[in-house]
Amino acid sequence: GRILDWIEPLVNDKIRTEAVSQVCDAMQQTAQENLTQVIQALNREMFPNGSLDSYGIEDEASIGPLAIPSGSVDWTKAHMLNETANVLDALGPSALTSLLDSLGGHVEMVGLAQTVAHASFLLSETRLDVTIALQNVTVDGLGGVSGFKPVSADSPTDLSAEVELGTSEHPGISVLSQFSVHLATVDITSTQVISELTEFMQLSIGVAMPQVGARMQILLNESALGLNRTLAQWTFGAVGCFRDMLLSAPQLQNVLFRFAGLSQPLSMSSETHGRLEGDMAKLVDNLVTWFNAYYMRYLPAATTRMVSSKGTLDRVNKLLAESVSPTPRGQTSCLGKADAASMVREHFPTTVDWRELLGGDTQRAIDHTISNIISHNTTQILLNRSKPIAVPTGEVELDYTPREVGLFGLSSIGVLRILVPNASDASSLSNAISVVCGSDASPWHPGALATGTFSSPPRGATWNESAVVALPCGDLNVTIHALFDVHYLFGLNVTAPPSCALAAFKELYIADLTATVVRPGYCELEENSAQPQRPIDELCSSYPDFCLRFTRLFHSSGEGVR
Repeated sequence: GRILDWIEPLVNDKIRTEAVSQVCDAMQQTAQENLTQVIQALNREMFPNGSLDSYGIEDEASIGPLAIPSGSVDWTKAHMLNETANVLDALGPSALTSLLDSLGGHVEMVGLAQTVAHASFLLSETRLDVTIALQNVTVDGLGGVSGFKPVSADSPTDLSAEVELGTSEHPGISVLSQFSVHLATVDITSTQVISELTEFMQLSIGVAMPQVGARMQILLNESALGLNRTLAQWTFGAVGCFRDMLLSAPQLQNVLFRFAGLSQPLSMSSETHGRLEGDMAKLVDNLVTWFNAYYMRYLPAATTRMVSSKGTLDRVNKLLAESVSPTPRGQTSCLGKADAASMVREHFPTTVDWRELLGGDTQRAIDHTISNIISHNTTQILLNRSKPIAVPTGEVELDYTPREVGLFGLSSIGVLRILVPNASDASSLSNAISVVCGSDASPWHPGALATGTFSSPPRGATWNESAVVALPCGDLNVTIHALFDVHYLFGLNVTAPPSCALAAFKELYIADLTATVVRPGYCELEENSAQPQRPIDELCSSYPDFCLRFTRLFHSSGEGVR
């Protein structure tokens, strides 16, 4: 017995040594067979002409736009898309900067679980499976936008968009990726897992002034735009509903990804719990050090070349063809209405609790965005609308073409809070605005400006009109009771007029209103550059008693009138 007790540790150690030796021999053989090929492939991407001096940026691969097929939507005539692009373009990079600031310059994608590599090593009676998967991605430093092109039509078939991140205050962004390395020992005969462990590693890198853009061909069946699909069907089965509208799979035409350089070199960190995990971490750390020493300075040009290459386009388009192909004629891929409604009932309450929807981080984002808009004092949006809007006037045909809308004097707004939930009432929303009054010499008011052209085709008459509405100075507090039916909203067809969403309010009324008006506002109209007119002032001049009674509802010396 004593002899066996003495021999057993030696035997176990011998078995353990042999097992490790077999694993290492198998992995070394695999590395020897593939490492040269990996390095050669990496060198081709970094130095396309085989020289260390050939790391300039080449022209991106591109697939030319095609003629618009019969029955396809012509994106150049999609007025809503074009007008939205015009408005976003007029707002400029500051609008996106405000949005990113409201998000804290931080975006996190968790629970990805995307396998990026897998290998198996055969031992005598077992198999070692190694699986590397991307788990989480965190992007920090999204605090500034130096330029962007909103989604717009490049041709009847193609849409494109572009954004350039980075400002003097936020010159670069950092990307942190978490990977899991899963090792499993499997019995070859029974296929049962004998033992397993998982190691987590993080790779981070910082890029300066990144620029991202893409152009994609999307062919939609114009006749399918009127399909009766509910909001619930699009929410829980968007890919299937989208496939029902396609004439062919979307195709990436070209893609752009550039950055000025690296603001932070590639680095690695890990959570190690044992000798094997520690050795794995050391291996990856050595690879990162090797990469930084030999390849880091060539990474910007090589990344641009790789992302925009024909090979990348082909791989992406193959994936799109497999996952977003058109639904065969006479069939549907969209989730059924009954199934979609059932999922709505499973995931959403019947009515909205505004504290959960608009409280916390959402309210802070709203407040931050409003604060950024106010700080700019003046916002101007130029509109380029080719098709006029029909004005409902009864028998007279009248059209209106807007040219410009704008906000001014916003710096005189001391407080502006909207849609603030009530901690003790799930259906209550508070709104407050406080406008600082200027002096008699400079009675500035915040307000809005709109200019456009009216026309009456039958009469051949055209005239320009501008309107200015200035807010009064003082305080206004409004509490709204809004009981909103979520299930009704999700049951609406997406093609229904937006006004139909108002029917989702089971109850909607002003629960409380308090106002203090120190100096009234005004409404000013100007036609064909003639003398401006103030119709409300003229009304009050003709009927002073009416205006006096009306203003008493909202005027007090200090305490406010409900």
